[in-house]
Amino acid sequence: MVYKINFFEYHMKAYRFKTNTIITPFMEDASESIVGFKKLREYQDTILKEVGIAVIDITDFAQIDDSNFILFFDNVYFTRRCIRYFLNEIKKYNHSVQLAIPDSLFIKKYEPLQELKEVSSRGKKGKAYNIFFIKEKSDLNDINNIRPAFIKFREIIYRQPIPPNMFGKKFFEQPITTSIAFHINHWVNLLNANQMEIVVKWVEYITSHPFKVFTKLTIAIFAFLIRGLIDTFRLQSISSAFSKGVFINTIMRWFNIIGKNCEIHPSAILEFAIIGDNVKIGPQSYIRASVINNDVIIEEKTKITFSIIDKGCYISQITILNGVVAYPDGDVCIDGMQFCLSGRNVKLTGLARPMDLKYGGRISVLYKKRPVAVNLEILGSCFGHRCFIGPDIYIAPGREIPNDTVIVPRISEVLYKIPEYIKPGVPMVIENGTLVESSSEKQ
Repeated sequence: MVYKINFFEYHMKAYRFKTNTIITPFMEDASESIVGFKKLREYQDTILKEVGIAVIDITDFAQIDDSNFILFFDNVYFTRRCIRYFLNEIKKYNHSVQLAIPDSLFIKKYEPLQELKEVSSRGKKGKAYNIFFIKEKSDLNDINNIRPAFIKFREIIYRQPIPPNMFGKKFFEQPITTSIAFHINHWVNLLNANQMEIVVKWVEYITSHPFKVFTKLTIAIFAFLIRGLIDTFRLQSISSAFSKGVFINTIMRWFNIIGKNCEIHPSAILEFAIIGDNVKIGPQSYIRASVINNDVIIEEKTKITFSIIDKGCYISQITILNGVVAYPDGDVCIDGMQFCLSGRNVKLTGLARPMDLKYGGRISVLYKKRPVAVNLEILGSCFGHRCFIGPDIYIAPGREIPNDTVIVPRISEVLYKIPEYIKPGVPMVIENGTLVESSSEKQ
């Protein structure tokens, strides 16, 4: 599921500076983190190779003996469109510049934990990222004062209705853009970058397959018209039969990408989904605006929305995932899991309970051993590689579970011993693993 986009080739080098950023709880170098089903360093290599830029790894600026080159830090995620706009922008300058994105909902929502520098230039304000065009090697001596170059940026704000009494507002606002950069300093940055990859993958497909997109759109419009006529004859009003909502839903059901050798039950509903090869989807499952990699098994009555699921994962029946990012080969089976990140080979049981909302305040996460508030209305947990989370385990929002952690219920709360004789109709409770008569009944 890689869609190539050929841009104008730039004959220069790019130096990737190693930052030694470790992402907890995975305890992996940021460059080894997975974004869009690739390790971050492979993702960077692919994008720069497409525009004819060779990447050279360095650990010290003294290793550079060059001029007119790109410098970026190894923990920076950037999209094809972002780097293309930056390469176009540097043509306007005769000095070194640093990539910047103007103030926007994207910046406001995702700025925490990235340690972004506030900058301004030519009447614009925003944040600078660790991607540079270096005109002269000597400019590296004053890299913190290199002037910003704001890239072309546009976002669409998607408003999702939410319970107003819980959140104090009626809508959850999500920026939709493909001019994206992130400093991957924390698992939250990794979660958000992957969530944005859903939009990126669709834009790449649309721009690289215009004929297929036109065909899908033509069929979807025809289906919308036929459905509208049928609904009108069923005594519905014309305005209801041809409403904007019906049109969008019809378009989404026709805009799916299905890989090879997939088994998808006829009763399953797919809307705006990208499905890899050898994927099995059970009856009455619902997948919307999500990307599913190869060899994933999704059992019946499962709901997956706005999520990105990597290869080899197993999603058991009645699982509900929203905004979830799953690393490869995990059993992601929680019945109610939102805005969580799970590592490789996790074992998340159906009745585990990662909470995702903090009443009356902002959610905080641990960063450099200190709590830091984030600007996300909803945030679950991050599960390290090979974790096991048993049933009835409640986890506060924003928590990270270390690799190889095993969490099970208290033995005293699990029924192990059942008496030979139980009084009929008398309420029983569990005490120290044994079924006993309720104390209220004894009194």
